[in-house]
Amino acid sequence: MTSMSEATAISTSAPVTRVPTGERIRWGLGGFTDVTIIYGVFSLITAIYVNALGVNAVLVGIACAIPRLLDSFTDPVIGYLTDNTRSR
Repeated sequence: MTSMSEATAISTSAPVTRVPTGERIRWGLGGFTDVTIIYGVFSLITAIYVNALGVNAVLVGIACAIPRLLDSFTDPVIGYLTDNTRSR
């Protein structure tokens, strides 16, 4: 069993590597464009179904919410599996 000072010495001796700012910005811009396109299309879904096709707005809202609710259950499970799966 290690003492608290030994654990601190071990954790502070590891080198700190940082991702360059330019690389972080480029990764962020790639994600920004994906999200902008996806949510731009999703924001039009309600208007098209309700105004043009005459579907009840409550039904459109429920239909759009179902995948998000399913994601709230499946995302943590998949995250756990990917974090704890050991393979070659």
